[in-house]
Amino acid sequence: MHGRQGSTASVAANERTGEIELALTSEPCHDWQGTKRGSRITFVSNPLLKDKGCVFTMGSCFAVEIRHALMARGYDVFPKYNEIEFDGQNQLLASLPARDNVNHYNSFVIQQEFERALVNGNYGPNDFVEHSLPKQKSALGELLRWQDPYRKRVFATDRDSLLNLSTKISTCIRTAIQKADAYIITLGLTEVWKNDTNGLYINQAPSEKQGFSFVESTYEQNYDNMDKVCSLLRKHFPDKPVILTVSPVPLTRTFTGNDIVVANMESKSILRAVAARVAKENINVTYWPSYEIALAHDLFEDDGRHVRRAGIDLIVDQFIKVHAS
Repeated sequence: MHGRQGSTASVAANERTGEIELALTSEPCHDWQGTKRGSRITFVSNPLLKDKGCVFTMGSCFAVEIRHALMARGYDVFPKYNEIEFDGQNQLLASLPARDNVNHYNSFVIQQEFERALVNGNYGPNDFVEHSLPKQKSALGELLRWQDPYRKRVFATDRDSLLNLSTKISTCIRTAIQKADAYIITLGLTEVWKNDTNGLYINQAPSEKQGFSFVESTYEQNYDNMDKVCSLLRKHFPDKPVILTVSPVPLTRTFTGNDIVVANMESKSILRAVAARVAKENINVTYWPSYEIALAHDLFEDDGRHVRRAGIDLIVDQFIKVHAS
């Protein structure tokens, strides 16, 4: 991690409770023998967040948990998806209004969002997908056939209703990018699907595979995506910091034909290496080790995938202590 030099903090495991503690040290640890078998991670204090300021978050499901944890601590978190007004009978937006869980699982859809917000405008009606059979039902039971596949579970009964909702989402994201004081982007996975019609990448594996191609994306492709995002932010908002992190949540399944554990390690390794390179090449970009902290202390639920609520709180609390003004 780079940035302004200051006091150094270390995260160490409490063997009795499994909690993470913050301790001040004179300098970062450079010797493996001082890591307590890899359970102790050091950080340099690097104030990036304004006190209770405006923070933009985007990424995988772990990004949603970061959003909620920051909100609970008084930060003004964007995008404000819960302020989007939509017709619950004819339109569906993730799990809203019950839960704000709009996820962007891969670097391709993240790059597309920033590019559309700052360069190319909204998704258009020709970008949407019409399913042969309705894939979702609205809260009132209406059948939803049309989908914006570049976001999580965005459906409507007809194309005009979908265009209306998709445009509202784009406006919400564009406003968030402009208003935020800092950006936290969480990288999730490298196994992606592409819309063969327009070449755009979709957010999740399609329920109907016809018209879509599976892509086992490479280090170079993911680096290119994040380099474009950070370049856009540096061009438009040169004084605003970007924090990259990698989601500790493993793949649900793999489409590669490999063992899921092996496929997950490859995916996370690519994203971790991408985040490191982008942070080293951009003075306004910093890496935060959510992935390392969660693995070092096994902060997962019994399913081995989802991070425990206490683990999320600990990661976010340490993040704030290191990066808050």
